[in-house]
Amino acid sequence: MKNLLRTAAFLAACGCFSMLASAGVVITSETSQIGGQKKQKSTIYVQDGKIRMEIEGLAHIIMIFDSAKQVVWTLSPERGTYMEMNANAPGTSMSDARQQQLDSAMKKMQDQMASMPPEQRAQMEKMMKGMPAPPAAATPLTYRSLGTTEKVGPFTCSKYEALRDGKRVAEHCTASFDQLHLTAEDTKAFEEMGKFMKSRMGGRASASPVVEEMKGFPVHSVTYAGDKPDFESTVTSAEHKSVD
Repeated sequence: MKNLLRTAAFLAACGCFSMLASAGVVITSETSQIGGQKKQKSTIYVQDGKIRMEIEGLAHIIMIFDSAKQVVWTLSPERGTYMEMNANAPGTSMSDARQQQLDSAMKKMQDQMASMPPEQRAQMEKMMKGMPAPPAAATPLTYRSLGTTEKVGPFTCSKYEALRDGKRVAEHCTASFDQLHLTAEDTKAFEEMGKFMKSRMGGRASASPVVEEMKGFPVHSVTYAGDKPDFESTVTSAEHKSVD
């Protein structure tokens, strides 16, 4: 998903054409593969219950969440397109939709088999028995405090492990919200976005850090592939300023 689309989603109407609203927060971070040289820059804009996440590097992706409207827009700048997910619109989650597609494909296959000669049908049934079962839904992550603190740039943070089925999948060091100038309204927007993504994307959203469970915002994160660290992300700055 990539597109060249400018958005004025965060313009504040103050009775005139002013571009400024109440002060927001701009958080920048860098993500890279452990041992790799290429880094992706991420910028998060938070203000008035809205969140905009922009990733630049290997790809250019923009995601905007409006907590009041319960809508997520994913923009693809290089394609000039966007996708909208609306919590209030009728429909199923992405995970449910994928299951419906699988069920539909299986029914078509069974209908085709009914008209096959007996030998061919027997071969098809044997092949289908050997196919792997569809993957089960991802087990929700749990978080465990490690009881230690670190200094990451200007932030003092507390360390947590993210576990799935008792196995470590990530480590996060979280700083208190005030260190990043985040208000109660801002953190509520992150919580609402997490709930929205889980309801619409199922297990695919479960890898996202849950800020309320770790009582802070992750300023340094490491994900694991098996026992080995895989990717690393570090917050480089957090500014308190108005967002266009």
